[in-house]
Amino acid sequence: MIVEMKNSRTRAIKYRFRRLVQTPQAFTNWPGLLVGMAREEVAEGPEILTFHARTGQTISIPNAPGARVPVYEVFAEDCYDLRWFLGDLIDRPLHILDVGAHVGTFSTHLTSIHPGATADCFEPSPDTFQFLKSNIEVNGNADRITPHQKALAGETGFAIFDLQGAGSGHNHLAFDDRVDGSGVRVETVAFDEVVASARGPVELIKMDCEGGEYDLVYKSSKESWANVKRLVLEYHTMPGESWEELRAWFASVGLHVLRDERSKIAGTAWLSRTPLRDPEGHGPRSALSKVAYNVRRVSQTPKAFSNWPALLTGLVTAKVGTGPKELTFASRSGQKITSPNTPGARLPAYEQYAEEGYRLEWFLQAYAGQAINAFDVGAHVGTFACHLAEVAPQARITCFEPSAATVSYLQRNIDQNGLSDRVSVVEAALAGETGFALFEDHGGASVHNGLKEAHPVDDPHSAGASVKVATLSFDDAIAKAAGPVTLVKLDCEGGEYQLAYNSKPESWADVERVVLEYHDV
Repeated sequence: MIVEMKNSRTRAIKYRFRRLVQTPQAFTNWPGLLVGMAREEVAEGPEILTFHARTGQTISIPNAPGARVPVYEVFAEDCYDLRWFLGDLIDRPLHILDVGAHVGTFSTHLTSIHPGATADCFEPSPDTFQFLKSNIEVNGNADRITPHQKALAGETGFAIFDLQGAGSGHNHLAFDDRVDGSGVRVETVAFDEVVASARGPVELIKMDCEGGEYDLVYKSSKESWANVKRLVLEYHTMPGESWEELRAWFASVGLHVLRDERSKIAGTAWLSRTPLRDPEGHGPRSALSKVAYNVRRVSQTPKAFSNWPALLTGLVTAKVGTGPKELTFASRSGQKITSPNTPGARLPAYEQYAEEGYRLEWFLQAYAGQAINAFDVGAHVGTFACHLAEVAPQARITCFEPSAATVSYLQRNIDQNGLSDRVSVVEAALAGETGFALFEDHGGASVHNGLKEAHPVDDPHSAGASVKVATLSFDDAIAKAAGPVTLVKLDCEGGEYQLAYNSKPESWADVERVVLEYHDV
């Protein structure tokens, strides 16, 4: 788990406020919990806290911040989004591995959702393991969840385990025999052995082993992953290791990233053999996360857009089928972006103006007023191009967008922002070759439109209607450009691989900056 560090007064206040709100929402015995946590901060609290979740589970843990975090992540924040992630696995027997099981919150929650699930839990910390065993028994799961006081690792044997405190989420296998806390000798078992001896095919794995994921995975055989259909893991920044390389390894065994949430030192990724679909077409969202999404939009809209009352009205009425067909977003900086009033079309306006998804002011610092000749590949309705032209008045941008319906909005937004002398449009998909290709059109200027042959594995949406569109190779586009191209933005829904691999290295010679969205294809 990612343990939140209270390293500033402002963050500490936000942290306490969030816990103050979450505790009554998630736990029936919230008064005692709040008192116990408050007393712990002045060294007078109980040594153990027992959480009674409103969903019916009971979890006991050491009364310490690092031990409490996973209880809130699972029962208050639904951090694993399990109902979505289980998908079609919910309808049949399922065996899982819980690697870095801690006190058992993940397996306890999963078995409550999936009545046919069984689990093997691996937790090497002596103190934490006792809480894991107790929580399994208290929740009546002794016949479904088997605890193992071992670390799942690259090899079977023994290792030094670095203990950071009672039930701490920072406990981990010592790296290069360096111990920051107190070291204890623990038993390890190789992934291949566990899979071979499991009570059934292992189809879902949760992995949270504080940096041990690289050794565990790279020393396993690819055959051992043949039955695994879902994997959710926390990955960490480690010397000599790369999440991108680990992600590629998983892709080589057929597990592709559906969702990737990163922080500076760690991230959480959800991987699957097949796309997962939300019935409303919004991708990976539980009921809880849908509420959070709507709350975020309500908060962002007044901050980012001057015409926020009309926008919020349009967003709400669209949900009941009576909203306007289009929305025009008037940014606080003075730009206007018009798009269809559908989630897939509205998204870039929020990413650009409410979330500063591309961080353009930072990204463009190296140009320091120099001329910029940019390619916007997958320009959609023009949010990136218009914002780039605003942030960098010296920039000239060529937009590539193959969807005729989306191009009409793109040109309209260029014109209404007075940028027709600096931003041009090519109605084609920038691709591996010049010619024609089939394009998946989901309608309504959807951001999920893309080349049919490059449909991403991480796209939860069904294939759209196939339309024939013109394509242009990167090399040909560079040759036709009015001057050296120094900046490229790529967002072409899986088409980035063919575009790049079929281009010549010399075509990239003048490019100083690339910002891209990449997909597993």
